[in-house]
Amino acid sequence: MSYGGWRTKQRLHSKEGWDGLTKWTEVVKMKDKNWSESSSINLGWITAGVFLLLLVCMGKSEANVYDFPPKDVVTMDVEMANGTSGTYTCPSARWCYIKSLEYEARGAEQYCVSLVMKRNGKVIWWRKYQ
Repeated sequence: MSYGGWRTKQRLHSKEGWDGLTKWTEVVKMKDKNWSESSSINLGWITAGVFLLLLVCMGKSEANVYDFPPKDVVTMDVEMANGTSGTYTCPSARWCYIKSLEYEARGAEQYCVSLVMKRNGKVIWWRKYQ
């Protein structure tokens, strides 16, 4: 029986009213004198908490939400007249172009066969010397 139901019956059957109830609780020496009519545990809050906990634990985390394009990879392939060749990785296409101008200033026409600049594997600039 809930406290509310017990209290109503006690009040109806007591001649002293609430004073008799107070005296009776002192006589019995009840352990918990701070009863409340509403339950201290609210089932709605517990259900919402468990639901949110499951939502957080089971949620899919995505690091790359906006899917920005990756940084461009710019390379410059150098083919030499003596049969050797190499590939430079450049920070930008402008840097590669300036580097090719420096090679030409040092005489690239004599020892280079070709220069090919590529961005993400596609040719964006080339020069054939021989």
